[in-house]
Amino acid sequence: MMIVSRETIYAALFTLASGAANFVTTDRRLHHLTEVPYEQCPALFQLQDKEVIERRRGVPPRYMLYPELWVYVHTGNAENAIKPSQLLNPLIDAIETALEPVKGKNHIQDLGLPSAVSDCRIEGTIQIFEGIMGTTAVAIIPIVVVTT
Repeated sequence: MMIVSRETIYAALFTLASGAANFVTTDRRLHHLTEVPYEQCPALFQLQDKEVIERRRGVPPRYMLYPELWVYVHTGNAENAIKPSQLLNPLIDAIETALEPVKGKNHIQDLGLPSAVSDCRIEGTIQIFEGIMGTTAVAIIPIVVVTT
């Protein structure tokens, strides 16, 4: 059993990520592209994805949570379109900065939950869909949260 509830961990991640940039819309429920109009972007959604539980003899289990952060931006109409990467890159950078390890805490990001989280980081392939979805561009940022 986890020391701190999943909900506490996911809520802490969402608070940190949603405060990383000036997102107009944030939600812990993924919205389809068609549900997010131009004026509600940039938008950040947190998707709770898979979890891996590692059981080890003689010690409490370790949980690895794999949420994803979805970022939507609108690039404008075809005549006035901004290059999608010009909008996505600063947002991805801001999220990465927010998740940077904390220097005074042994260079780890514990989401402010040191008794529960031993690390939280971007890990894996950031998928970017730049301009193939009309005027909306999307970045999917994979996160791993490791419990203590």
